[in-house]
Amino acid sequence: MSYSTFDQFQGIWLGSIIGQALANKNLSEPSKIINYQPSWLAARDQIAETLLETERLEVSYLADQLAEIFKSTNNIDSQDGDWANSWEFSLIKDFNQSFLDNGIAENRSLEYSSKILAMLPLIIFYGSDQNLFTEVINQCNLKLANSQENTDYIEDILSWGYLLTLAINNRLSSDTNVSLIVRQILTGARVKQTSLTAKLNIVAEAWEQGISLYQLRELLPKDHIRSTVIALSVYCFATTPQDFRLSIKRAASLEPQLAWLTTALTGTVSGAYNGIAGIPRNWRAMANHNLTYQSANQTIVKLFQAWLGIYSVDSKQFLYNPEVHAVAPPKIIQPRSALRIISQKLF
Repeated sequence: MSYSTFDQFQGIWLGSIIGQALANKNLSEPSKIINYQPSWLAARDQIAETLLETERLEVSYLADQLAEIFKSTNNIDSQDGDWANSWEFSLIKDFNQSFLDNGIAENRSLEYSSKILAMLPLIIFYGSDQNLFTEVINQCNLKLANSQENTDYIEDILSWGYLLTLAINNRLSSDTNVSLIVRQILTGARVKQTSLTAKLNIVAEAWEQGISLYQLRELLPKDHIRSTVIALSVYCFATTPQDFRLSIKRAASLEPQLAWLTTALTGTVSGAYNGIAGIPRNWRAMANHNLTYQSANQTIVKLFQAWLGIYSVDSKQFLYNPEVHAVAPPKIIQPRSALRIISQKLF
């Protein structure tokens, strides 16, 4: 578990990129990480920039911006040539076509479900305010099939956001207890009964009965890919909460269509829990050669400064240096009740 909030910001932001890169079963480990450019990252960066540039939060403005961002980054056929020839492009196209062939709505597709990764900046800043978050998503035109789909989408994001909030604030159980973490999510997020809540309960029961990941996969209903991968990521993380590598390896062992999103979500929550220091050093060294990763590092610093309340991030008066300044949630670095002040007279 990490106690430095900036370390956790790095882990939550970059863990998703490194985690998903390792879902590719066709390349060597260095090639996976060094060359990977997630299709959803452009939307996430644009949402982050929107939050940084917005001096005053207005729900309608934020919702309009989200709708525009998703509209401009939604069509995978409009991606550049390099990505169009990638394993990720083929995986998404094949999976989406299988959905359409079986008469399943487009908003349940793999690509559409990845929007939850793009919403990470919004979850970090406003995930704890469920009313505001719900209002933003409600006003954002996500082109969901019906009101029930809209409700389920919001509830899934609220549950996922609450899990990340628990991890960032060091409030997740430090024990390897999947059932306890599931209970923390379901009771704390105050969400309605949805496909995700049902699947999380299946995950908790499966862990108590000693059921393997592959057996669990067969137990989970085949509907709603989004809720399935969230539930699987909770299992992959919570079975080894303090081991980023093992959690990702577990998620990557699933079939490609599930591994693609499960590894990213597992990397996100494990990165939030363990911080960037919890990501294996060799993986971080490989990622340093990835231009996408380098750009993401710059975004993280800006977001963290804004999160701290340093709105003029270029001001030298309020400059935050993550290499010098340590920031953590209250009572984490040193609880006040345990504070000990040693008088200089003792020396």
